[in-house]
Amino acid sequence: MDLSLEALIPVIKGETPAMFHCERKDDILTALRLADEFGLKAVITGGSEAHSVAGELKKMNVPVILEGLFRGGLNIEDAGFTEENPALLSRAGINVGFTLGDYLAWYIPLGLMGADPLEAAAFAHRRGMSEEAALRSVTIDAARILGCEKRIGSLEPGKDADLVILPGHPFHTRSVPLAVFIDGRLVYRRQSGEHL
Repeated sequence: MDLSLEALIPVIKGETPAMFHCERKDDILTALRLADEFGLKAVITGGSEAHSVAGELKKMNVPVILEGLFRGGLNIEDAGFTEENPALLSRAGINVGFTLGDYLAWYIPLGLMGADPLEAAAFAHRRGMSEEAALRSVTIDAARILGCEKRIGSLEPGKDADLVILPGHPFHTRSVPLAVFIDGRLVYRRQSGEHL
């Protein structure tokens, strides 16, 4: 028995998505061909040129988790990057989510540019994504992409009840959390005069 291969059984059965990290159009098309050939439930991560293959992504119902919305264009993978990518994908009917990006993202603290999902959604909205689609990208659509929509992503009876209470619009930088609930339990409440 090879446990590393055993771990792939849910992917082969289509129970767990196969995530393909692809930035360029040709790599994304290759991932789609592989997913089709092996009957995989695919998710594209990275996706800087995903807008250029939106038709193919939509036809195969493949969502995209975009990385690095704040790019400098110094990498060959960024050649086809456009800040309108989230808006173009959303308008094409593709579920979009966001992630911090590269393999070093685990250490990026909140407060740095690109480390906050709401910041990514606000940026996408400012670049043409509808407000509703941008909010969905960090809530229910993100949960759907991961296959967790029955547990998280929206406010419904029986779901986890993870909530952030903000004093204003979630896309405003001054809308800092007033309270945070995890599994319906208050885990943070902003104190009067607290400095963030």
